[in-house]
Amino acid sequence: MAIQVNKKYWVWQKYIYMISSIFFATPNFLYILNAWFVRHRADDFCFSGTFREFGFFGGLKHFYLSISNRFSAFMLWSFSDLFGEKAIRIFPMVVIIFMSISVYIIAKVLMQNHSLKNRSSLAFLVSQILTFFFLYLSPTIHQSVYWRAALVHYFLPFPVLLLMLKYVLDVGVVKKLNKTQMVLFFLLSLFMAGLSESYAALQGGAFSLMLVFALVYFQQRKRSRVIYFSLAAIIATMTALAIMIISPGNSLKFTLTDQAQDLITVISISLNSASSYIYYTLRGQWVPFSVLFLLGVFLSLFSKEEHNGQVSIKKIFFFYLLTPLIIFFLIFCLSAPTAYGMTAYPEKRVLMLALMVLSSGIFFEGFLIGLTLEKYFRNRRLFQIFSAIGIVLLSVYALFSLPDLKQMIIFYKKRADGWDQQQQEIITQIDQGQKDLVVTALDAHADIAEMRDYSTFWVNVCTAQYYNVDTITAVER
Repeated sequence: MAIQVNKKYWVWQKYIYMISSIFFATPNFLYILNAWFVRHRADDFCFSGTFREFGFFGGLKHFYLSISNRFSAFMLWSFSDLFGEKAIRIFPMVVIIFMSISVYIIAKVLMQNHSLKNRSSLAFLVSQILTFFFLYLSPTIHQSVYWRAALVHYFLPFPVLLLMLKYVLDVGVVKKLNKTQMVLFFLLSLFMAGLSESYAALQGGAFSLMLVFALVYFQQRKRSRVIYFSLAAIIATMTALAIMIISPGNSLKFTLTDQAQDLITVISISLNSASSYIYYTLRGQWVPFSVLFLLGVFLSLFSKEEHNGQVSIKKIFFFYLLTPLIIFFLIFCLSAPTAYGMTAYPEKRVLMLALMVLSSGIFFEGFLIGLTLEKYFRNRRLFQIFSAIGIVLLSVYALFSLPDLKQMIIFYKKRADGWDQQQQEIITQIDQGQKDLVVTALDAHADIAEMRDYSTFWVNVCTAQYYNVDTITAVER
């Protein structure tokens, strides 16, 4: 009889996961769909223009020596350009889907030690929840996600980092250490760190924590392998930072900003940035973060069925106290490059990385709370029913984003139409043999202030390089 009751519960549990997943997957699909209306803007023209003029290796050399120090970013942009102009629309689509897949893999791995019957369904729901909140709470989604120039710096690296951390943990249980794998992992870490200084600092901080965790927590055989790979990632990160620091293309940026004069200043500004970001973000967006936290609690309570008692209260309490420290440390790390290079608080697009760290930590904290509460509930079935209701009701919150998403899609479509019209003007004038072009400014179609950057001189110069003409002047009609 008990087995029959459990089977009914497992079926019911799976339906709850499916329903909630649909609620979150719906806006996520719209976020993906909106990427189809992404077009080149600002730095996209500059970097694609450099690739068109100089080629891959020549462009990388020119980029590193004259424009920017983020060598890996140019490689990714150029790789995207190999698939044609429309690839800039597909790129954010692929990255958002990749984010969901990465979170799904990590969630499933974290559940592997527990005898859950619907592990895949639960992992899929978690992936949809976190992907939604990453996008919904993004400090500036127009830059961090829908602008290729920033996407590769501040959104794409996070899911890659998750998979890199998972890989290191997996390596710890293999029978034989593969030196080729370590070399490839070093090169991957070097490449990823070269995407931006902020992400490099985050990556270095994450693997430093992995190193400490291995020294304190793991057994000898697993410990040594995790240590080797963590050290490889840290050394690769430091190497990439050194390459970016000595870049001649970095000198111009340094002439325009004030750098910190000593380590104490960097630490002080980074500590203030991390604490201010966490405090003001949680205070200003307490409703969505409360929903995210409670989803973690209810999912923890609802998913408990056969693995009751496997996790000790001491271990749960340890990780509950440790998680906020990890969150703060990682956000402190990614704030450090801005503190050093500009003696300032990180820009919004940089804070996309901080948002993903914070959101993941808040959800995990909720899940830990659920693990703790579950041990004190005598009528476990009653609280599972209560949790099921809570999960469905909280999942409806995702649908509240649909009106704003609809407006954003309308805006992007309108802007894409304007961009296509402008490009047609450019192509028509080029076909007529003109080299000094006059086109309609996209500001005529724009409503978002942060996207009004097309009429500025430097962008027009990059656009001219992109289309291989002498000048392009954008004017209001």
